[in-house]
Amino acid sequence: MTMPTFNQAFGDLKLRDHDLILEPNEVALPPVHKVPTYFFRMVDAGSNEQIGGINMRAGFSTHIELYAGHIGYSVAPAHRGIDMHLAP
Repeated sequence: MTMPTFNQAFGDLKLRDHDLILEPNEVALPPVHKVPTYFFRMVDAGSNEQIGGINMRAGFSTHIELYAGHIGYSVAPAHRGIDMHLAP
């Protein structure tokens, strides 16, 4: 299976709100999911520190439908439980 690059799939994508930037990071075909997966870095706009990640699984498989879902995310332990809009 040939997977599109980020630019082919999304164009020049960089999402930003006041405090958070989502940057395309990687396109992969993880063996457990068996569907193209797009990985994004979550970056603090002020410090440019990576605070987590988001992945989007683009396709259908039994594993996706029953267990994994189409969206996954992680937040670095140091940033869990912090309301970014209230942080200094």
